[in-house]
Amino acid sequence: MTKLVFCFMILAGSLGMQVQASSHLTRQDVVMDQDSVHEKFLRGGVGIAGSLGYFGFGEVNRYISDIYSAIKNSQSAFQSSSPVAEIHFGYGYKGFAELRIAGLFRVEAFYSQFFSFPSHMTIAASGGWSYKTETFSFESGLQEAGGLLMVTPALKNQKFRVLLGAGAGYIKGNIHQWVSGYTSIASPFPFLNKETTFSGSSMAYSGVIGISVAPWRFLDADLRIKGKYAMIPEVKNDQGEVFINRFNNNDPVSLNFSGVEISLAIRFLFP
Repeated sequence: MTKLVFCFMILAGSLGMQVQASSHLTRQDVVMDQDSVHEKFLRGGVGIAGSLGYFGFGEVNRYISDIYSAIKNSQSAFQSSSPVAEIHFGYGYKGFAELRIAGLFRVEAFYSQFFSFPSHMTIAASGGWSYKTETFSFESGLQEAGGLLMVTPALKNQKFRVLLGAGAGYIKGNIHQWVSGYTSIASPFPFLNKETTFSGSSMAYSGVIGISVAPWRFLDADLRIKGKYAMIPEVKNDQGEVFINRFNNNDPVSLNFSGVEISLAIRFLFP
């Protein structure tokens, strides 16, 4: 009888230890599940991105072409040492902070800068007994502060996500113009070495499509294609003078940064 009671006590103690261990594991699993759910529902991140882009810039390019035509038409003999140079391509960078919601939405606030590759056009023209050379250089820049809302459905592998979004921002743009050489477009043909900056501001709107990959829990990267509408209808210099095309009805020269950008971003995530 004593042996039977002793065996029963050992069996009861063993079952109690197993229940206690099982209860501890269950609580731990619940906590882990709650942490996992919390991470999926709400996460933050900060990152940087670099981009290359093509944009229209039609009015400035028209102005450059009109300069070329005006000099050509004013001379009895004309030659050009370089073709009409247009502005189209540029590069930029961006810093941003984001909030991820439920693993499906991203809200992003950003600040970016974008710069055109400089354009140079040197013209040699002769008329009568005179011979003149002129170099025209143009370079433009854009600053933008704004926000972006994206939907980010996961692919079969949870490490990859599709990015679809739209956003808006406030932009400030400028155009730098340099003129040097003996000019043919002013009388009495002085030597010029002049630099002027015109600037203005407006709203911009954009749409984004891309793909992101998360190789680690606290780090991911994405590749995006961004379509942008960014038009500044009028720009002025420090004296308040509007940049006009004096070779074509004195029309204001707008800054048009509408176009397409391709960007590569990297971000750190928490928690």
